[in-house]
Amino acid sequence: MQTIAIKTPIYQLFTSPDVFGLMWGLAPEFRNNEWYTLLLQQLPGELLNIPWARNGKLYHQQDKPALDNLSKSYHQYGKWIRNDLKEEVLNRLNSDVIRNLSVFNDKGLDRLINNWRKATTSGINSIDESVAWLCSLHDMLEIYDISHSSVTTHSSFVDVIRGHLGNLHAQAFILARNKLRS
Repeated sequence: MQTIAIKTPIYQLFTSPDVFGLMWGLAPEFRNNEWYTLLLQQLPGELLNIPWARNGKLYHQQDKPALDNLSKSYHQYGKWIRNDLKEEVLNRLNSDVIRNLSVFNDKGLDRLINNWRKATTSGINSIDESVAWLCSLHDMLEIYDISHSSVTTHSSFVDVIRGHLGNLHAQAFILARNKLRS
């Protein structure tokens, strides 16, 4: 990220280059969630006293029981992205900004979209995450007016086979997830 930040201001969620530079400069065994606890103690609003949305527990007391009786799946991110934001998502995935990058296989994107539309669960899945990532990429390219040179690519036989296998894997995943979570 520091290399990218040389030419384009880029931030991880809630961080700046100084913060991730510091964290990545630490030995891996010191890069843990304890930093969030220390940070939340310093911020106003007694944020450590707010239960974590994922499980109803205080962030720094994950070994203790939940403070609320809410289901950890009360949110419906999957339905939200697939229904409420569907048109915005499809506009981004099918835009020239993404399609003309010459990075993604158009047939692969079409298959991703078709499989993504078949999901019916409330929660978010790995395909939703890929779709959300592509939407974020679209927005970053558009906001920062990042240009690219057009590249012509040709799919090899191996690419075609991998595309079909990936599609079958995604179809099986969505079908199984829908069935198991219904």
